[in-house]
Amino acid sequence: GILLGITVTALIHSSSATVALVMVLGQAGLLGADPTTALQTAVCIMLGDNIGTCVTAQLASLKGNVNARRAAWAHTLYNVIGVIIAWICLPYFVSLIMNFTSLLMNTTNINTQIANSHTVFNVLSAVIFLPFTKYYVRFLETIIRDRRKDPGAPVYLDRLLLDTPVAAFKATLQEIIRGVGISRKMLSSVMSSIRNGDEEILASVETDEATVNRIQKDTIRYTVELSRQSLTNDMSELVPLMINSVHNIERIGDHAVNLAALAKTCIDNKLVFSQEALSELQNIYILIEEMYDSTLLSLQEDDASAAYDAIQLEGRIDELCHRIQTDHIKRLEEGKCTIESGIVYLDIVSYMERVADHLHKVAKMRASSIHSLA
Repeated sequence: GILLGITVTALIHSSSATVALVMVLGQAGLLGADPTTALQTAVCIMLGDNIGTCVTAQLASLKGNVNARRAAWAHTLYNVIGVIIAWICLPYFVSLIMNFTSLLMNTTNINTQIANSHTVFNVLSAVIFLPFTKYYVRFLETIIRDRRKDPGAPVYLDRLLLDTPVAAFKATLQEIIRGVGISRKMLSSVMSSIRNGDEEILASVETDEATVNRIQKDTIRYTVELSRQSLTNDMSELVPLMINSVHNIERIGDHAVNLAALAKTCIDNKLVFSQEALSELQNIYILIEEMYDSTLLSLQEDDASAAYDAIQLEGRIDELCHRIQTDHIKRLEEGKCTIESGIVYLDIVSYMERVADHLHKVAKMRASSIHSLA
């Protein structure tokens, strides 16, 4: 019966159709003359039906990313384990269904019993698995590894989602969020190097920049493919916003690389900034970190107010950078710092201001796109 259920469901790709077929067979008396035997046969077919539904998920995940494969296996293992438990307890499960149907619905109709067996099985499986969800997720992450050879390859962009534009746009947004996070890490590494004179920490910046470049290329290609689908007017407006957002993230990566080069220049040439100058850079960086917080919140939580907060912060950073540049020029004129370190310092301030400008553009575009993905 279980093998029959698996085969039928795998062939017709429909669990509900299999259950309907079993009901027809039961009503026609083709599952056995004895009511208990007939229901037991029907339950076995139903159990096989639950495994058969996994075939479609597994086939669909073959060309999907690691998250698609994990979802398919989560579905498969969930059903297989549930079927094994039910099969071990089959006589008790059949008795439960017969008593449940008789007591609560006052009937011994085979069709009602089959329908109830399907419902009760799924409810009990969910109840059994629910307390172990966290551990189940960890188990799947452990056994199903990311098989990408290229660490910079897309994480969220899945071609299987292109036929569902809303889901595809959400995936694109997740990839953009990933890019924002990497650019933030790059800037953090550079600032740590400037503060501590640590050149080793700069090694990751070049690698991260290559990843950001890859994210830009893959996201733009994916978004262009998505634009060829049947989109609503609101969704069509998202296409240039997504492309421009990922382009601005890539530009932040470029500026982070330039900042890393300046940090290396300071280390190689033993250029030293005064505590006042370092404090000024830290003040800019604190505001940029706040911009990152607000921008990421707007991207992750569809929070328009967070996007506007990031937009407001950019104005404060512009004012602060202008004041710092003016004050530093005065220090140069007064001979309080060397020309070499002064030039590098002004370049650092300039690049940090540009980082804020590009974050501002990402936040502004996010504010425009929130209603379209609602």
